[in-house]
Amino acid sequence: MGRLFLMHLEGNAYSCKFCRTHLGLAADIISKSFHSKHGKAYLFNRVVNVTSGVKEDRLMMTGMHTVSDIFCVGCGSIVGWKYVRFCDGHFAISCALPVL
Repeated sequence: MGRLFLMHLEGNAYSCKFCRTHLGLAADIISKSFHSKHGKAYLFNRVVNVTSGVKEDRLMMTGMHTVSDIFCVGCGSIVGWKYVRFCDGHFAISCALPVL
């Protein structure tokens, strides 16, 4: 399978609830007013140690968006979603991680 290389973040980091792999820094939070089907979520400008799933159109509270789920590279669990394209044509490189 190969060797797994993980980025270790310095500072106030958010991590996977299952394996504690670092995912993002508090300084990279854009918004704390997001909600997921499991509760509160934060919108990050940058995340690390994740892989992206298949792109799909998903109806969210703010309308139709093209998103892909993101998975922790440490344990493979779903840790959030990534906006690929907003319905009005604007692109985003933001990730929303549920607050667990």
